[in-house]
Amino acid sequence: MKKDFAIICAANISKRNSGMYSVDLAAQQYFSGLGRSFDLCMTQGDGVVGSLRFRKLRTPEDYLDYKNIVYWGDFQNNPLWGANDYCNKEIAYEGVTDREIAFQNWANRYLLLPRMIGNDADVYAIGGSFMGAQEYLSDPAINQPFLYFLSSAKRIIVRDSASYRFLSALSHNPGILQGFDCAALLRMPAARKGSFFVYSFRRTIGKEDARRLVRAVEKATGFKGVAINWLGRKPRLRSPHGNFVRNSRLISQAQFALSDIYHFCINSFGRGTPALCIGTREGDFRSTLDDHKKFVLYEMLGSDSLIFDCRRDALSDETIGNICQAAGRFKSGDAGANALEAFQVLQDRFRAELDECFSR
Repeated sequence: MKKDFAIICAANISKRNSGMYSVDLAAQQYFSGLGRSFDLCMTQGDGVVGSLRFRKLRTPEDYLDYKNIVYWGDFQNNPLWGANDYCNKEIAYEGVTDREIAFQNWANRYLLLPRMIGNDADVYAIGGSFMGAQEYLSDPAINQPFLYFLSSAKRIIVRDSASYRFLSALSHNPGILQGFDCAALLRMPAARKGSFFVYSFRRTIGKEDARRLVRAVEKATGFKGVAINWLGRKPRLRSPHGNFVRNSRLISQAQFALSDIYHFCINSFGRGTPALCIGTREGDFRSTLDDHKKFVLYEMLGSDSLIFDCRRDALSDETIGNICQAAGRFKSGDAGANALEAFQVLQDRFRAELDECFSR
């Protein structure tokens, strides 16, 4: 008998990225709550990340065991991800030696799947970003499969306003809606606030700038900074799930968070802790790690005052001063309230959109 859902998750092959883990953990939590049958799935990797178990789907026949195919989060249906992240992992982990074959594998699994399986299942794309996709659509070999995906998917509920504007201009599919990041759906226990803030850096600023910034914020606020091992680089994690639970508890207890990592900020807001974010607007959107997605997030939250633009690996004294000034407002206890309220509104609307799709 067919299961109701195959939930296709972006492969967190390194098993170190707490942000990607939170996205997949939210899938487990949300679909378990529906009381319907499902498998978490991936198309690359060994099928085990932390407490989560995934079924690996590589051939069209694998997908025939499901009534609905749900692409969950990240950039999975975006040719920016397909041409770079996915192809690199096909070659590194799956034994594919030809980059053109690697890219076609992505297109077959993430754009052309309804055609590959004879339209045997409804297809949904939930919480994905399409920022940066436009650079690839001048190639007919990408443009046509991408437009097919836009027209064939039953619902495409994107995670950000920039993706919604982009797709709405390309397709008249009424199933294209603006949603939010899948990690925002994750529910974790609340905690009493302590007299500290949490921080984690890896994406925009260097180690020395991070040390300077943390010392300055500690001095400006009187709060102790507590480091969070969010990306799990060193030491290597023995328990990704245990690390994530510990991180989440600390984040929920903090007065505020400070980071240059997109999903660290998403998870902070989700734990009821406003996040001060650092990014750079330099350059075009050419990578799934690009900082532009942070600025779009804070625009959606109506909280431009909580994100700070700097040159990559060059945090100026002026920017540090501006961050300290913003952090100092958390001593009064009400800073960030508007951002938390906006986050809750987006979270609730996103959950309602998913319930309308899947709770029948």
